[in-house]
Amino acid sequence: MRSDTGLVEQLRCELASDRLDLACELTYGDIEFRCGETEVAQYRDDALARVAGTNRYYAEQVEPEILRQREEAKRKADEERIRIDEAQRRLDELGS
Repeated sequence: MRSDTGLVEQLRCELASDRLDLACELTYGDIEFRCGETEVAQYRDDALARVAGTNRYYAEQVEPEILRQREEAKRKADEERIRIDEAQRRLDELGS
């Protein structure tokens, strides 16, 4: 039977042979894996790239459609207000 230290060392050797930068600890029968610094940096860079891509997509695809819909709603509301004002003006002329 291997000691905890031996198992950790075996895992480190196996992981190193697979060129993974992964640290682990064996405590009280539980194994805790933590990403190495290179994986954390790569994960951060990947996350930042995804955020930038999402922001770019939003700015190019989503936001223009939202603005178009708002402008259309404003145009319709303005037209409705003009129509109501015109109808009120005609009613006022009939009542005079």
